[in-house]
Amino acid sequence: PPRPRRRRRTRRRWKSALTGLRRFRVLGWLLLAAGLTALLLRALDGLFGK
Repeated sequence: PPRPRRRRRTRRRWKSALTGLRRFRVLGWLLLAAGLTALLLRALDGLFGK
């Protein structure tokens, strides 16, 4: 059977991963917003271009 030490290490890794995700959450949202704005600008350019 696996030792509890491995479980503790995995738990620590999960915690670090969660903290990393929390830190990069803002960057992810900014990237999504930038992508959406770019798509909207392209759509507006296409509509006005026509």
